[in-house]
Formats: sequence, structure tokens, C-alpha cells
Amino acid sequence: MPAGLGIHPYFPKHPGTRLRFSSVGVWPPDAPEAVELACEPLTEGLDFADGPDVSQMVIDRLFEGWDGRAEIIAGDGFRTVIEADGALDKLQIYSAWDYPYVCVEPVSNANDGFNRMAAGVPSHGVRVLEPGRSIEGTVRIYAADN
Repeated sequence: MPAGLGIHPYFPKHPGTRLRFSSVGVWPPDAPEAVELACEPLTEGLDFADGPDVSQMVIDRLFEGWDGRAEIIAGDGFRTVIEADGALDKLQIYSAWDYPYVCVEPVSNANDGFNRMAAGVPSHGVRVLEPGRSIEGTVRIYAADN
């Protein structure tokens, strides 16, 4: 059975909210014509290592090879930490232009992963489980000291 995991928590994005995490690549935006495209190296504007302001950002992208830790830093300095391990080795970031939240989603597979797997796209992340096998990951969300 093909399998994948993910959790989709939403966090407020008030003015000055920053998002910080490290990753090595980014998947193309979702679209029917993108299903056969693979992950690419990070490009300008899509590197979150320095914690850019996301309060006005519009984004819907999947990041590859994240280090399992992301921080949302509010304008007042309050920090929320999201940590994930196990199969949750990709990170989806979603925030629409009129949306007061940023979604920081640890996931195990690329968007449209089942079709990407069928197309032979590398690193799609879908696991094929034999009978009696499982897939797992742990997510921790907590407030950090400033």
C-alpha cells in the first residue's frame, strides 16, 4: 500500500512574523504539468535560513531536506518551534495573500506524491508498505525561550 504522513498546523502571522528553517531544495509549485518535475536547488527568495518576514508573503511550496526544526518568530520575539523526525523529512509552507496564518507542515512525501511515484520522479517520498509494516514520525510544537 502506498503511504504518506503529514500534519498541517496553522500559526498566526502578524506584522513582523518571521519563519526560519534550513533546507537543501524546493519542489516546483503544484500544477498538473508539474507532476513529472523533481525537486530543485533553492533559489533566491526561497531560502528561509535567515528567517525572512512572512507576514506579507504568498507561498505554497514544499521544501526538501529540511533539518527537522522550524521557528516562527513573532514581531514581539515570541518563538514557536516545530520539530519533526522519522518519515517527516519534507516541509510544506503555505500562506495566501489574504490569509492571517502561515501553515508549517512536516510531511513525508511530495505533493501529488502518488502520481510522482508512478511517473518515476526521484525523492517523491511515498513509501510502499508491505503487509504488517508501518510508517511513523513525531512532531513537537512548543514555545521557546527568547
